[in-house]
Amino acid sequence: MFSFFRRYSTSQVVSVYAANVVLALHFALILFANSTFLEESFSNTAISLLYAGGSILSVFIFLLIPHIIERFTIFTTALFFILCEFISIGGMAVAGNPVILATLFVLHTALISILFYICDVYLEKSTKEEVVTGSTRGTYLTLTNIAFMIAPLLTGIIVSVYGYRYVYACSALLLFPLLYMFIKWLRPIRSESEVLVPTNIPKDTTISIRNKKIFYPLFAQIVLQFFFAFMVIYLPIYLITEIGFTWKILGPIFTIMLLPYVLFELPVGYLADSRYGEKEFMIGGFLLIAATMVAITLPETPHAILWSVLLFLSRVGASFAEITTETNFFRQVDGSDEGIISLFRLSRPLAYVLAAIVGTISLAYLPFTALFLVLAGIILVGVIVLLPMKDSR
Repeated sequence: MFSFFRRYSTSQVVSVYAANVVLALHFALILFANSTFLEESFSNTAISLLYAGGSILSVFIFLLIPHIIERFTIFTTALFFILCEFISIGGMAVAGNPVILATLFVLHTALISILFYICDVYLEKSTKEEVVTGSTRGTYLTLTNIAFMIAPLLTGIIVSVYGYRYVYACSALLLFPLLYMFIKWLRPIRSESEVLVPTNIPKDTTISIRNKKIFYPLFAQIVLQFFFAFMVIYLPIYLITEIGFTWKILGPIFTIMLLPYVLFELPVGYLADSRYGEKEFMIGGFLLIAATMVAITLPETPHAILWSVLLFLSRVGASFAEITTETNFFRQVDGSDEGIISLFRLSRPLAYVLAAIVGTISLAYLPFTALFLVLAGIILVGVIVLLPMKDSR
């Protein structure tokens, strides 16, 4: 693998592609396993609180990251966070004490968003330097999605044969090639103080609410990330404890579920550009998500084909919403709107906090199945809010 990429190491963009794919594979290996692994030591309510705690810490670090990078450089910051991530995931592979396990998971939840953010900053700076076209980001997302699609299949095999802790060990080991890539290929960015600006949440939120062209895609992003967070936290637990699946079957099901991101995002992006605009695909995608959330409450048996179809359809909707949300948002902002862009990136950890709160409250009064009806209702409310939105083209 290293010999393949070394030929292209003069290209900062390709180096960022490679690093981001390895980071995505590292994260995706454990993404859907986290909840069911933690369930061996914690209640569903406690798991929700752990996700919320890690996401709050992520927001806090995110607000500090411009100052950290300005003082220590983005290159040094990346190396430090990779080492911290190795400690957290490697520690989870061997930790026997629930308190230590919880602490390491919260640390991982906080760090992973920052590491993806750092890769994103490298990509932005590299594209500015190398004058590449907008297709760079499309390729970046597609390669990331391929890694996320492959990983659940590997997770299912490893968990079925060796158990959860080996998944975390494999995930931790992937950080070594990532560290190598940063040291050998990703040179320090020049003028790093100009790459990021501190996020002023009250000011940027006010600007976003007043400017409807920014508000609608930002709101759509929060709704979409809420859906992602809800499914990551609660879907694996539901399928294993309530429906009766094993990871041997869940791995292939999750891989099929994630196929739409690879199959549809680029074609939908092209159609939204050339014919229909973003709004139709965005609203249609959210409606499809809501419909499938209602539908998955109906089956009560582990029928692999049926569940594969339902979850595949849910991610068809999500892929439509994701590409059109990003396209619409980035057409409304430019380099002078760094604070607004930072707020857009903050949507992921904020959505995890909201999803954990809603899930905890819902589980206190409703059966597990009803969680997905709650999710469908929230998405439909989001669709109503988005109806006045205008296409950007």
